[in-house]
Amino acid sequence: AMDWTATLGSIRNSRRAPAVALALLALAVYANTVRYQFAYDDFLLIVENPEIQSLRNVGRLFTTGVLDNFHYRALTRLSFALDYAAVGLQPWLYHAENVLLHAVVTLLVYLALRSLGDRAAWLAAALFAVHPVHTEVVANVASRSELLAAALGLAALAQLDRPLRAGILLFLALLAKEQPVVVPALAVVLWSGRGDRLPIRRLAWTLAALLAAVLAFLLILYLVLGHLSWPRYGLLALDNPLALSDPATRVRTALMILGQNLALCFVPSYLSVDYSYPQIPLVRSWLQTRFLLWSSLLVLSLAGAWLARRAHPNVARGLAWFLVAIGPVSNLLAPIGTIRADRLLYLPSIGACLILAEVLQRLIEERRRLGLALAVILMAALGLAAVQRNGVWRDEATVIHSMAVDAPRSARAPFALAQHYARQGNCRAAIPAFQRSLEILPELWLARFKLAVCLETLGDLRAAQEQYRRLFVENSSNSLFAHRLVRVCERLGDWRSVTNAIRRLMVYNPQEARQAGTWLLLANALLRLGDLDQADTAYRRSLELEGSTLAHFNLAGLLVRRGRFAEAAVEYRAARLMGMESEALYEDWALAARKAGDQAAARAIVARGLERFPASRPLKQLLR
Repeated sequence: AMDWTATLGSIRNSRRAPAVALALLALAVYANTVRYQFAYDDFLLIVENPEIQSLRNVGRLFTTGVLDNFHYRALTRLSFALDYAAVGLQPWLYHAENVLLHAVVTLLVYLALRSLGDRAAWLAAALFAVHPVHTEVVANVASRSELLAAALGLAALAQLDRPLRAGILLFLALLAKEQPVVVPALAVVLWSGRGDRLPIRRLAWTLAALLAAVLAFLLILYLVLGHLSWPRYGLLALDNPLALSDPATRVRTALMILGQNLALCFVPSYLSVDYSYPQIPLVRSWLQTRFLLWSSLLVLSLAGAWLARRAHPNVARGLAWFLVAIGPVSNLLAPIGTIRADRLLYLPSIGACLILAEVLQRLIEERRRLGLALAVILMAALGLAAVQRNGVWRDEATVIHSMAVDAPRSARAPFALAQHYARQGNCRAAIPAFQRSLEILPELWLARFKLAVCLETLGDLRAAQEQYRRLFVENSSNSLFAHRLVRVCERLGDWRSVTNAIRRLMVYNPQEARQAGTWLLLANALLRLGDLDQADTAYRRSLELEGSTLAHFNLAGLLVRRGRFAEAAVEYRAARLMGMESEALYEDWALAARKAGDQAAARAIVARGLERFPASRPLKQLLR
């Protein structure tokens, strides 16, 4: 018994014990996610992404952006590539890595905040470990960018007295995600509370190193993506309507959401996978009740932190941390890719946890038993809520069901359901879900495109043609929309629509007007319409740009129809010289030569054809 008591005492006095306890808390709360499947954005970024499925693409991961150059996440993509190289598409390793990273981040929260007080740092890290607002980040593999960025950013903050090391760590953090650009400002927040007071000269060197890392990253971002902010196109109408609103509406709505997010970090009563259009109504007036309510919370929080700055300095530092960390993703400075997301609270929530830790610490100091009991109850409640919330990410079906429940007004919920059905090959079930999404947001081009694909797959070509035509009319420079429309029109035999679509494409997309294949498509359609003069011109333009066997062969057929047999024979010969081999080629070529009056050439062509196709009946008849 005495040995056991001594052992417990040594553990309690060990410096490792607090860190071990924090790691166990983080692992215990999120351990159930290890057995989950891929879900939601995991399919786009991992399952259906060939770039991460070969280590030969590692160089490309660092020289290209993601989603048509929307953002740059080189280190995150590299981690996916390494996971794929290890286990392929077995989700357990991806999920296990996320859980371990969350435990590492929890330890780094403790390490970074220790300069503000060991007990406050431990309590803040413990609350962070079990907070349910982090469910999306840990349970959804695609959110690993948040984990890597937070881990490396906090590691940089833990190295404030080592400028070079801090700068390198921040640069790596930015390669995972852009949000750690706030680390230099967070360094000042931490420095203000350091008991040992890092010398101002050393702080200046550290800040210089951190800012140099940010500038280096911004340079790489511009060189790779060509921009430093989210482009105003694509799915932004769905993901972030603030990107298309006027500045005043954007600021009002962003302030409202900022107040909601602050409250969510203290009382995580409403979490959602989706907040997209029109789930969050935009604030059109400064006097709207919603805006006044949540902006008042912000004002009161700032006032309270200011009044408590001397007696409870960590309250002010915690609020400062939250506001600084959430600033770049708040839509206040500039619109980002989403109007709101729980994952964006991962780094800012450390500030809220620090405020709660300060309150609990004061309670423990003044009324030890009550304070400890409240701390245990709070951590247990948050942990149980997180374990329950994790189930939302069990698989694709549970995520979609959660979206329908938590965001019933959103256009993304039916769109995600339709995507799920389409991925399973169930186009009949996907079509009404795509149509419902378009009823809410007609501008959602991706839903319309996939609706058209489903209609085409089921053979409803007229309906598919209408959807493709609408897409193409709205974006006449898009080659994909044009060629899909052309393909359906060809199947319907609507050659007039084919010629109209191709001509429109060449007007709005000059690059297509320089493609031989585009002119060949136009020529074939004109030929079907019987417009031989225009078809002749189009075939010759195609051959000027790039010779092809099909262009020569089809032009030859056109010349035969116009009675220009000698010229047709020349085109058939050109098709043969380019590698075309078929019974039809030799038969048509021989007939053209014979009608041109060159019987010897016709016999030679037939003989050559029979060498290649000795069983050909048409060629044998021509020989006789």
